[in-house]
Amino acid sequence: MIVAATLSFLLLIVVAYLVAAPFLASSETGEEVAARLTEERGRVLAQVRDLDMEFQTGKLDEDEYRAQRERRLGEVSSIDRAIEETLAEETSLDAEAEGPLADEAYDEATVEAEVSTNGHTQIPDSDEDLERVIEARKHTLEAHACPECGTAIDHDDVFCRKCGADLAAARPSRGA
Repeated sequence: MIVAATLSFLLLIVVAYLVAAPFLASSETGEEVAARLTEERGRVLAQVRDLDMEFQTGKLDEDEYRAQRERRLGEVSSIDRAIEETLAEETSLDAEAEGPLADEAYDEATVEAEVSTNGHTQIPDSDEDLERVIEARKHTLEAHACPECGTAIDHDDVFCRKCGADLAAARPSRGA
């Protein structure tokens, strides 16, 4: 009898908590929402930079790259609008106030600038720059490729994963 009463009391407490929790939870302020959205924007921009790198290294074909990049840049634009709306509501600004996120030229130019920087290779401006980037990338890949078949290898591989060539014999000996 005491066990049943104790379990009933515990069940009553759990149900009361589940019913009251939404009412007791504090709501986020506009600044907190904007901070959360800004973090999300940074995460999506990092995904765009990763896509750029995967495309540059040949891991993605051009159609897939362009589709995924456009989708992610659309997400950034949506997040920018949400941040702008949140801040406008928080500060009670009228809709006509000009902010950096309201300008569409800002969206595209700033997003491109943010995507192409931050430790990643900047997108070349001219064909000559692009050729230099490609040549540098080729040299990097050749330095980490099997001398027999050209497959990419890790620096600690002993044998090629594709053709089985002995990589230790092809490398200069390392001093201890």
